[in-house]
Amino acid sequence: MRILTHTFSLLLLFCLTWKTSAQQLAFNDFAHIGGSDLQAGSTYRFYNVVTGVDATINVTSLTNATLLQIDDSPIDSNSADDAAFRPVFSAISASQENELHYVDFTIQFFANGGNTPVALDQFTMSLYDIDGDGDSFFADDGNILEFAQVAGFESMVSSGEKLNITDYGDGSVLIMTKDSTENPGINNAAPWLSVWDFKNNNAFSLRFGWMGNDYVDSEDNIRDVGAYFTGSNTPTVVPIPEPSSSVLVLLGAITLISRRRR
Repeated sequence: MRILTHTFSLLLLFCLTWKTSAQQLAFNDFAHIGGSDLQAGSTYRFYNVVTGVDATINVTSLTNATLLQIDDSPIDSNSADDAAFRPVFSAISASQENELHYVDFTIQFFANGGNTPVALDQFTMSLYDIDGDGDSFFADDGNILEFAQVAGFESMVSSGEKLNITDYGDGSVLIMTKDSTENPGINNAAPWLSVWDFKNNNAFSLRFGWMGNDYVDSEDNIRDVGAYFTGSNTPTVVPIPEPSSSVLVLLGAITLISRRRR
């Protein structure tokens, strides 16, 4: 994009910038537009995630996993979950201890109905409920540890109380639950919460997965995960890049990672 900033006409031709305050995105209405449905290489277009802007989600790869739904829409259409991006996937038979199962997605933004890239000025993504599960349906299923990995963000904040945070130094950061403690339901309890800030962003990548043992024919084989773009109640306002004292009280020992997208 730096090459295109030399002339206004070129910038307008190749990429529009939606400049507002932090935007709230809603992943609701979508269509399958390319590739084999629910397979690696498939692409989905979510319409009007913010006024005038569509998002495409490409299933970049599947590793020891089967994608069951690209987005799990709850029965209650007024639920905050309805606006989230919530893929559902299961493991292909885990043959060894601590085997990894994950799905990679690439999210891009375009002007509504077209192919003109759009850079959103600022938005926030909250990842809730990256937890564990030690109460398996079958006794020999062992424990699972969920994780998520994000690339293309500006900064992130998490308490680190229940999450291990790994910065790979290549623009991506992984969060993984520290143990198999389960956070009941899907909620934004602070110990399992991470908040990611994006600025002037046209695309980012997202990986959802878990590490586990022997997950075959079990209820625990199916994972419903989610990325929420409507803000978080814990804290209500996400301070970037420096957390306020009130947020420190809410989240405990803050882990804050800031980076410039390359």
